[in-house]
Order: sequence, then structure tokens, then C-alpha cells
Amino acid sequence: MTLINIPDDVRRLEIQNNLIMVLTILFPGYGIQILPQGMGLYFNNAETKHNIMINETNFDVLKNALTEVTGVRNSAGGENSNFNPKGKKAAAIAAKLLKGRARAAEQKGYSSDGVLGRYVSILTIGLSSMSLDDCLNLTVYQLYDLIERYGLYIGWDLDIRSRLAGGKPDDKPDDWMKDLH
Repeated sequence: MTLINIPDDVRRLEIQNNLIMVLTILFPGYGIQILPQGMGLYFNNAETKHNIMINETNFDVLKNALTEVTGVRNSAGGENSNFNPKGKKAAAIAAKLLKGRARAAEQKGYSSDGVLGRYVSILTIGLSSMSLDDCLNLTVYQLYDLIERYGLYIGWDLDIRSRLAGGKPDDKPDDWMKDLH
């Protein structure tokens, strides 16, 4: 809500339009409106007459559901930002802290730009059974699931290879067939 209520009119409209496009993809059949003065989001399904209002009291439910459904976690490598500012001054401070975190992540070489492209590239090279077209047709959830599973498998495979070569690794890797969620 902090981002969609920034004072810059052009940037705010761009962010709001992008948010509505993403939410429309995630919630097909619903009309989505951003309520004025940061009051929240309004979802309306004309067919089922099902209306939902998301505001500061139930935003965490939406956030947790979207994180679970999309598989998108904090991919910048930093701490997870759990700001829930109350008031304009708190929102300004939170925005500054988030900017600082983004700048620090960028300096460390982390970037949210191209994360999905990098994952597609890794899977295309690492999994001989998947072509680039196959990887590009994955959902975001499937892509994150595959990359996490592939990372576990690589760790397990390297552990086995080093043991077969006479190495004595300090600890066992996680089971690559474990439940991920």
C-alpha cells in the first residue's frame, strides 16, 4: 500500500496499473480496484457476486497466500522485509530502509531483475530432459520448485561423488526427495 500511494503521480499510476495486471492474472474473473487514500484493494466477481476487500487488517493473509502460490520468496538474498508502517512518517522510514536494502543487495551482486531468466538458464543447462521451450512454459511456482529441487539434487550428488572418491564430508546434505513445502 505504501508503494501504490507514493506522491509521484506518474510513478504511482504505473505501479497501480502493474499491480492490477498481476492481480488480474492471479485472480481471473475478478474486477480489481485500488481504493483511495490507501484504504485497500477491492476484488469483485460479477458472476458469483463474491466481493473481497483487502486492507491492513487482512493483508497478511493475501501476502502469505501469494507467497505460497507463486513460490516467490525473498530472492535478493537479504532479510525478509516485514514492514507494516502506520502513518506517513513510518511509511517514509520503511521506504528508506527498503531502498537501502535494495542498494546493499545490488552492491553484493544480488538482483531481482533476471532471477527467473537465470533460473530458466540453469534448468536448461542442468536438466538435459528440459529444453528452453519447456522451461519457458513453466509457471513461476513450478520454476521455483524445480530450481529448489535441482539444488538439493546437486548437493546430494556431489556428496555421493566425493564419498565414492574417498572424501569424508563433514555433514550429510538434505534429502533431495524431501517435501519442499
